[in-house]
Amino acid sequence: MAFHYRATKISLALAAGLALVAALPAAGQSAAELRRENERLRARVTDLEQQLQSLTEQIARLQQQLTAAATAGGTTVPPFTPDPISIDESKPDASPRALLATLTESYRSTLDGVEMGEPGDPTRVAFVRQLNRWIARVNREHKMPIEWHVRHLGSIVPVGRGYLLRMQAVDPKTGATLGDPFDGILSRSVRSRLQQLSQRGLLEDVLVLRGTLVPRVMFNEDRLTEGPFNNPPIIAPMAEFGFTVNVTTLLPPRDEDEPARRRGAAATPAAGGDGP
Repeated sequence: MAFHYRATKISLALAAGLALVAALPAAGQSAAELRRENERLRARVTDLEQQLQSLTEQIARLQQQLTAAATAGGTTVPPFTPDPISIDESKPDASPRALLATLTESYRSTLDGVEMGEPGDPTRVAFVRQLNRWIARVNREHKMPIEWHVRHLGSIVPVGRGYLLRMQAVDPKTGATLGDPFDGILSRSVRSRLQQLSQRGLLEDVLVLRGTLVPRVMFNEDRLTEGPFNNPPIIAPMAEFGFTVNVTTLLPPRDEDEPARRRGAAATPAAGGDGP
């Protein structure tokens, strides 16, 4: 089964990634280089773990469907049912995969049918120039405010003057994942708030993220197909999908709702009272 094959490949890659992390100290790198490389590899391992978990869950659901069909004596395998979602993903700011779908359609409408040519020839030079213009445009046009429910993955990592936290967008009602994990850039104040919540035992698995989505579509002339793992996700030949989020607030859903409840309580007279 295709899912078993892909899950096995991800398991092997995960083991290889862990082996690389363990082998790094022997590479003669400086301490700073070693830390950066370890952070990159840990993020890669986290991505693979998430992919493996998702595929394992899909395999389990398919096996349940096959077992049910066999028990009922049927010969038709029921179609795979994706996780239900409650949000409108027709808008690019709805989720990571909604943004990817929008960018893929934009590429098709702009560059489909344009000859790529071969490396070094004038046709390739013209295509690359047009592709890079498109990349600059979509990176600029799709920088936008977002509000997502996210699951935080791993630990906060200091980077430069800020901090990184790996996250994954999920459906606010069903918990379905809405794309691959991504990096959120945290300020010192956001990090401190998360630490306070954690120390008080109030840090929930799913948080409400408000911030600015910053697309990072990248040009890679060597990337023409998805490859075995499609990481980073490919939009089209030579165009790779990526983004970060500059985090403004990252709060448990109940904390996010509290200001609205206070405003509503202040605006609504108490029963039997005269109001404010």
